[in-house]
Amino acid sequence: MNEYQRIADAAARNGAGRNGGRTRRAGPLTLLCCSAGGLALVLLGAGARLHPASARSGPLSDPANANLRSLELAGALLQDANLRGARLRGANIREAVLSGADLSGADLHRANLQQATLDGAMLDDADASGAVLRLASARRASLQRANLGSARLNCAGLMEANLTGVDLSHATLCVAYLQKARLVDANLTGADLRAADLRGADLRGANLRGARLEGAFYNRATRWPAGFRPEAHQTVMARTGP
Repeated sequence: MNEYQRIADAAARNGAGRNGGRTRRAGPLTLLCCSAGGLALVLLGAGARLHPASARSGPLSDPANANLRSLELAGALLQDANLRGARLRGANIREAVLSGADLSGADLHRANLQQATLDGAMLDDADASGAVLRLASARRASLQRANLGSARLNCAGLMEANLTGVDLSHATLCVAYLQKARLVDANLTGADLRAADLRGADLRGANLRGARLEGAFYNRATRWPAGFRPEAHQTVMARTGP
């Protein structure tokens, strides 16, 4: 039995077992995970749950490319974790701390990331379509070529994030904070950007067909696609700010 499996099995025994066919809430769990500096212990908060069947099948034997669909990760502390290619489809990651984590290529389809902290995280090529990221913070995160189609990013903080080539078609970005974000070649067709803060954002080459921009803020540093006239979309020219 390897170290990953030993810790996962111990977590399952210490409070994450079945209760009448249901997964019951566990106390804090500690799992071994990869980080930028090598192996690291990851503390899952008191709300974290681990399905025992998943522990026995060994999804954590390789944290990268792991199948974590049955994990309850609300409030988990996963800074700098290597979750590259992890299958987190539909997972509850609400309020988790994922600062600096590598989620490149991860499957986050319809995952709940509301109020999660993703500052400096790597989500290049991730599939977060239909995901909930309301009030999430992803300052300086990299989401190049990520699929965020139909995602809900109301009031999300994406300041200085790299969103080059991202798919945000039909996404909700009302009151999102996109100051100095890089949205070059982004697909924003049908996106809802009402009252979003686009001051200093770079939208060159972005597709804004059908996007709603009423009340969105921009300034002289905002760069628009060629020929795009923001004033025709009821946007607001800010005189100050980044």
